[in-house]
Amino acid sequence: MNNTVVPRVLLAIALAALGSAAGAAQYLVIGSGGPEYATPSETVEALENGLLPTFDALMKLETDKKIVGGGMPVGDRSFAFILEAASNDEADRLLRDLPAWGLLKWEIKPLQSFQARATKERSIVDALMKKVTEPAADPAKAPPAQAVQPAVQVPAAVPVQAPAQAAAPAPAKAPAL
Repeated sequence: MNNTVVPRVLLAIALAALGSAAGAAQYLVIGSGGPEYATPSETVEALENGLLPTFDALMKLETDKKIVGGGMPVGDRSFAFILEAASNDEADRLLRDLPAWGLLKWEIKPLQSFQARATKERSIVDALMKKVTEPAADPAKAPPAQAVQPAVQVPAAVPVQAPAQAAAPAPAKAPAL
């Protein structure tokens, strides 16, 4: 397992526990990778025109309560945060507006709240418990079982023989001279 997966999952769990605004969906967003730069001037240009404006945009999204937590894993070239948006379209627009959108590889996963998942799991447990705890039917009152005949009769296996091979014609004899 990739050693960056576990911290990302833990970050998602911790941030999802913060809850979301009414009607907003939460998305785990991870932006990673990016181009390699050959010269210091290319690096400066990328930082000034892509990365630093992206930091500014992310901090504004935090101020606007669109990002409810996250940051950069220490020593890693990636972003990880929880984005809140009213719809998939809004989430897409917010992320595509980031200056580094085209520079990084993005993973975006919708999150389900702990409460919603717990409610679903409880309903499953309840349904299974009803099946487990229902009294068994009284065998004396049950209708007699009938023998079940197969719907289709399958004939016994018939041996298959390979077709006879035609004998090769005998070579013609050359006339004697």
